[in-house]
Formats: sequence, structure tokens, C-alpha cells
Amino acid sequence: MTTTLGTPTPAAGFLLALFGQDALRGEPVVYNVLRRSCRAYLGGLWAQAITPRGSRYLRPCVEQVCHLSPPGRFAAHLRVSADGAGLAATLIGLQMLAASAQDRHEPAQARLLNDRHGALLAELMASDHPDRAHILAVLPD
Repeated sequence: MTTTLGTPTPAAGFLLALFGQDALRGEPVVYNVLRRSCRAYLGGLWAQAITPRGSRYLRPCVEQVCHLSPPGRFAAHLRVSADGAGLAATLIGLQMLAASAQDRHEPAQARLLNDRHGALLAELMASDHPDRAHILAVLPD
């Protein structure tokens, strides 16, 4: 059974809607977050998904289970679906990009990214996604 919070969507405008002016930076940031969090991840195709309430996220196009390591606890591995791994990587990537926008003195972009992060996180919290607890465990404070 595939566990998803959102459904796949066409690519047109997706990255711009998710990352705003960081559209070209956002996608590789999310990929690299998963690469650092999941030792078994070696790259591949990703899907773009939109949740029922309109939040967007990226997820790897694999059916395998991912074992994510929470920050600072690389001995711990939390088992999540590819969808769960994508949600976690997108949430972390949005936080990283928001901090970068703040460092670049772009407060409007930082707010946009924080808003995207907050909406996706709120939707995850309200969902019955089977990986919810493990996704939350890997998010930085």
C-alpha cells in the first residue's frame, strides 16, 4: 500500500509555487536533505505532490522504505515510506531556504517559505499519515 498525503501534479509552475524566488535552489536542497538523512538514498526521479488543502511537496518516485536518521542521532533510523521521506525532506528544505533568505536580507521570501513550511506541517499534523510521528521526529527544533 502506498501512503501519501498528496496526489501527483503536473510540473508547470510547481517549484515556483512551492519555493517562490528560490525555485531553482529549492529542488536540489530537498534532494540533498534526503541524501544526508537516508544513507541508502542514491538519487532518482521525484514526483511533485499537492495535498488536499493545497500544500506542495516533493517525494522520491520509489516504492522502497527509507530509513531516516534524526539530526545528531545517526545511530537511530526511523522507517518511513518514500512519501514520508519526501515530506520530511521538503519540510527541512523549506526551513533551510527560509534561513538562507533571512541571511540574504530577503524578509518577504523568508516569510513566504516559512508560510509554506507552516501550512505543510499543519496539514501533516492534522492528517492520519502513517509516518507522521517519524517525520516529526526528524525535523529540527
